[in-house]
Amino acid sequence: MPSLRTRNAAVLAKIQAAEGVAESLSASADGILVENPQISFSPQNTDTNEVTGSLDSRGPIVGGLQASMSFTVYLKGTGTPGVAPQWGKLLRACGFSETANVTPLTGTTFAVTGTNTITDSANGLAPFTIGTVLHLSSPANASRELRVTASAAGSITVTNIDGSAPALTNESSGGTFTLRRFIAGNAATAGTTTGFTAGTGFAATANLYRGMPVLIGGNPATPSYASIIDYTVGRLTTLGDAFASALSGTSVASIPAHVLYAAISSNIPSLTVGFYQDGVLYTLRDCRGSVSFEFPTAAPARATFNFSGLFVAKTDAALPPNIAYDGTVPGVFRNSAMRVNRVPTALNSLSLSSQSNLVFPGDPNQSEGFTVPEITTRAMTGNINPLATLVATRDIMTAFRNGTAQPIIARLTGGAAVVGNRIAVTIPSALYTSYNAGDNNGLATEETAFFCQGQDSGAFLAVY
Repeated sequence: MPSLRTRNAAVLAKIQAAEGVAESLSASADGILVENPQISFSPQNTDTNEVTGSLDSRGPIVGGLQASMSFTVYLKGTGTPGVAPQWGKLLRACGFSETANVTPLTGTTFAVTGTNTITDSANGLAPFTIGTVLHLSSPANASRELRVTASAAGSITVTNIDGSAPALTNESSGGTFTLRRFIAGNAATAGTTTGFTAGTGFAATANLYRGMPVLIGGNPATPSYASIIDYTVGRLTTLGDAFASALSGTSVASIPAHVLYAAISSNIPSLTVGFYQDGVLYTLRDCRGSVSFEFPTAAPARATFNFSGLFVAKTDAALPPNIAYDGTVPGVFRNSAMRVNRVPTALNSLSLSSQSNLVFPGDPNQSEGFTVPEITTRAMTGNINPLATLVATRDIMTAFRNGTAQPIIARLTGGAAVVGNRIAVTIPSALYTSYNAGDNNGLATEETAFFCQGQDSGAFLAVY
């Protein structure tokens, strides 16, 4: 009889419509690429100590069974901004909301002329104002990120994000075009080196855009991405980046289509997870968990998930054929942005953990003697190990001693991290909790732990 091989494995997962009811899993919709899948069980047995007229006990009494599943995924997008990645459902079951911030415009009346102009005989392009970040997908121009430089009802002129000529392939109308945007280009009314007051194209809702990437052009002349760490009802937008010169009324801001993940404290869904292992299928339901992230320099970012759930069954089942996975390749944390208190910072890694506590509530009415696991607390923390600098350049020690919180942001844009496949992490208020001088192959480092302050706002993750 052949042995079961751990390498010949697959994981499927699906958000449950209702607690207590396992979902049917589909190879075409529920596959997730993972590394190092591990399943374990915690039987709630009772050890007995009855006297029996012998030195031997009568053995334990078997109780309920709690199950755990852990694995690691690489953080990557689908390649289409505003479309959630397959691993997004895992974050949702760890206490994060998932919001697709995108407004798509699809039709067959569009055309490309002059390699830099998009026209629409239906005159539907007026919302794409000057400065708008848009994603173009068409038969001849697949997955292009562009910025509008001239706008009219039936025609817009575009460049690449950096202002260079886009060299689009000319194509006639008739094929299906999709143009995706979120917040159109909008001129600021005032600004500083670390923020701006947005115009009326931005909503007057406090913290509506916190954690999102924003492209700012005009001033600076070369458009540049930044990360929003705070937003007021007065449209005052605070950034986790610092510009060389103050932003102003000539600065034009636009938020690209993206998917945003933010911590939540209620209505946290649960998962059904199927773990195939070379002919055997383990099925767990009502899984919720904790997640930790790692952003190592010059390597792809990873998330490690630890789920707790209820055991459903172990059955003989062949691996399903043709499991559908996201076809994108993870980006690499190089040619990217890493800021500590808005200062570009060299380090080996940034780590972040939700530190969620899960509890199985006791319930003798349930088959295992307890009901589905609940996330009862969260204490989001992280670590950085930047190369040490002069105090005049960056002074983490003083911030640590004074209890001064600072923003930490990272935008992974290197390697294959092109439009729809970039990852941005925004920590608006990092409170340093420890500081130690370190050594990395002869280079001084600052080994620093931090706590992510803010109720349901400790950290944000955007895929754009």
